[in-house]
Amino acid sequence: MSARRCAILISQDRFPEDDDLGDLSYARSDANAVAGVLEHEDGSTYDLVEKVENGTHHQALRKIERITADLFEDDFLFVYYSGHGLVGSNDKLHLAFENTEARLLNSTAMKAGTLLDILDDAKPSARLLVLDCCYAGAIGAEFKRSSIEDAVRIEASSHGTFVMTSATSSQVAKESPVYGQGVFTKHLVDGLNGAADLDGDGRVSADELFSYVRKNTMREGRQEPRRFNIDAGSSLILRETGHAPHDELIERITHRLHELHREKQLAPSVVSEAIAQLDRRPYEMTDVEQARFGLLKASLEDPFIPGSFMEQWERTRQSQNPNQSTVGHGTAETISNKKPKPDPDIGDKSDQPSNAHQGKASTANTTETAQNTSSDQGGSTDQSDEKSTFEQIADFAWKGALWFFAIIIVLAFLGV
Repeated sequence: MSARRCAILISQDRFPEDDDLGDLSYARSDANAVAGVLEHEDGSTYDLVEKVENGTHHQALRKIERITADLFEDDFLFVYYSGHGLVGSNDKLHLAFENTEARLLNSTAMKAGTLLDILDDAKPSARLLVLDCCYAGAIGAEFKRSSIEDAVRIEASSHGTFVMTSATSSQVAKESPVYGQGVFTKHLVDGLNGAADLDGDGRVSADELFSYVRKNTMREGRQEPRRFNIDAGSSLILRETGHAPHDELIERITHRLHELHREKQLAPSVVSEAIAQLDRRPYEMTDVEQARFGLLKASLEDPFIPGSFMEQWERTRQSQNPNQSTVGHGTAETISNKKPKPDPDIGDKSDQPSNAHQGKASTANTTETAQNTSSDQGGSTDQSDEKSTFEQIADFAWKGALWFFAIIIVLAFLGV
């Protein structure tokens, strides 16, 4: 039997047993979005995509173990969770389900260590675990740092368990009403769709996906994804995108540019500028170059409209401020954290989570942007004040000189 790719996508957005665990808006949307890319006809589709929605932690564990029991060593297993993350007094991560009570974590929530044990016992030699929940990085407490010898073996291996988390052990994970998803999962889905194919070979590896997701998630605000390789290397291939490998794509784009030049639809200067940037691999391109590369790829498929193309080409010169927290395309928006109650200190918590921290919570992400803007405006005001003071001194000196000469003239006139 040929190797199969299997995914178990767990989403939990209702928590009726604990009033302090607020319901989530987009946990199931997250799982559906991941399922959509894994089942998409473009690229490699997964042989099995099983969704586990709104149940108890016992039901979820039983479902996971039943599925993994039917897999083989050559198969690939992808397990994903979107919901609340809770950290107990022992600093261990627990995943919340329908029956979870924050004060009874050991008996009502899924221990991350138990989930890792199931994956470790599963027959597939290559496994991916992705957690989109608050304090997800606390899963690192479940295993020890590898030795130097292990590290060498890990980097050369495409087997083992690769763990990717949406945040550190002290950070909340955010949901975005603009995306209709969790911020982390939005970039995860984009990456699996091909945006994370940094070397342009038509495949997305675990290392490429993490690099892409981490970079883009951190641009959104105080949320830093983490990864843990448990006997797994970065060469683990997660998906073939269905897109042409980079070298083939460059050849097609170059041919198209020359064609548009001959038809006098593009100016020679634009063609030369475009061809010059094609010498760089996607991961070497700046944000502006990546945006333009997207336009060039679109020119292969869409009807070419010179005016529209040039308008978008020039618009890419306006690069975003990397320090501004944005949603969508450069517009600061409110992003809700995956947690039931607002916390004004969110993102500044210590690395020692308190007992039963709650995951996916609520706050506005525009505060920091507003403070930065206010600070910048304050700097401008100070410069303006300095200029005004200088002008006042110069004006005073000028008027003083005029009075001095006027007095001299009057005294001379009076013969004094």
